[in-house]
Amino acid sequence: MIILIAGLGQMGTIYINALKKLGVEENSIIGYDIDAKKASVAYEKFPRLQRISSLVHDNGLDHYAQACEDLISSAHAAIVAVNTPSHHKVIIDLMDFGIKHFLCEKPIGISMEAVDEIGAAVKKTCAKVFTAFLMNFSPAILYVIDKMKSEMLIMTEGSVVWGKNRKGDKRPTPGDLEDESVHGAGILHRLAGINQQVKGLNVSASLTYPDFADPAAQAKAHELDSSFPKRVNATSMIIEKIFTDVCMIPCVLHSSFIYPRQIRKVSVVLAKRENPNNPAYSVEMDFDVRTGIGGVEDQITFTALDGNKPEFLLFPCDKILDQTRAFLQAIEVKIDPRLTDFDEARRAVAFSDAVMESHHLAGVVVNI
Repeated sequence: MIILIAGLGQMGTIYINALKKLGVEENSIIGYDIDAKKASVAYEKFPRLQRISSLVHDNGLDHYAQACEDLISSAHAAIVAVNTPSHHKVIIDLMDFGIKHFLCEKPIGISMEAVDEIGAAVKKTCAKVFTAFLMNFSPAILYVIDKMKSEMLIMTEGSVVWGKNRKGDKRPTPGDLEDESVHGAGILHRLAGINQQVKGLNVSASLTYPDFADPAAQAKAHELDSSFPKRVNATSMIIEKIFTDVCMIPCVLHSSFIYPRQIRKVSVVLAKRENPNNPAYSVEMDFDVRTGIGGVEDQITFTALDGNKPEFLLFPCDKILDQTRAFLQAIEVKIDPRLTDFDEARRAVAFSDAVMESHHLAGVVVNI
C-alpha cells in the first residue's frame, strides 16, 4: 500500500511515524511540501521516503505534479496535512490523479465555499474524504457514550475550556477558531446527538485578534498560498444553543491560543431522557494530560449528583495512532464509525462560519 503525505511539517511528520508504527514501509510513503525547507528536513529525517522534488511556489500541485504523475497516481490514499486554506485545492488536485481515499487535517476547508468545491469533486470521483477530528478516538469519550446509551442519558448542558500558549510558536496558523475551538465544539455536538435528535442550533460569538502569531511565519505561508491569512484570531468566545426533540441544550465555549498552559476540558451535565430537568451526572473530561512518565492520557471525573459521588477514571491512549489505523482499514472498505465523514466535517465548517458571522455582527445570534 502506497500512501502520499501532502505537507511535511509537524503533522506530516507525525503521520509518517504513525504509518511506520503500523507497518507501512518508509519507501511506500510519498512525501511533498511546497515549502522547500520543510521538505528538505523531512527527506533528511526519512531518507527512504519517496520524493516529489520539483517544487513550485503557487497554490497547487499542477506545475510539478505533471513531472511526477506516475508516482502520484501510484498512491492508494493521501493524508493532507498542509495549511488549512490549501486543503481543498490539494484534495481536488490529488483526486484528478485518481486518488480515492483521503484523510485531511481538520477543518476540511477554510470556508463553506471551499468545502462545497470538495463536495462537488467527491460526487464526480466517488472519492472518500475523512477529516481528522482526533477526539473521536478518545477512549474517554467512548466511555461516556457507552454510559449514556446503557442508561438512556442525554446531555442537557455543556461547557468547553480549550487553550494553550502559542505566542512564540514559529509555525503559521489560520487562527484559534479553525485550529482549536472545533475540537471542543465537536465533542459537544457528538454527545448532544446521543439518545436525542438534534433539530438545529445557533451561536453568538466574539473573537479577539491580538498580535500573537509569528509575523514571518504567517507572511511565508501567505507567500506560498495567497489565501492564507496574515492576521488571525487568538481567542474564540461562543455561546451556543442546541435544540433537540427533548430539550434545549445551553453551551459555552472558550478556546484560546494565549492561555497560560495547555488545557483541554469539556464538561457536560447528563439526565435521563424521560426526565431532562432532573440532572443525574456531572462529567468532566480532560484530554491529553501528560503523565510523569512521558505518556499521555485522557481523564474523566464522573460524578453522580445525588450524594455527590465522584468516580475518577484514567485512559492511556494514542489517538493519532488509532485514527491512522482506522484510515488504513477504511482504504480496505472497513469504515470505523469514529472516522469523521465528509458530511460531518462540512457541518463543523458551517459552525465555524456561523461563529465568524456572529463575530462580524457584534455577537448577533446566527442560526445554523
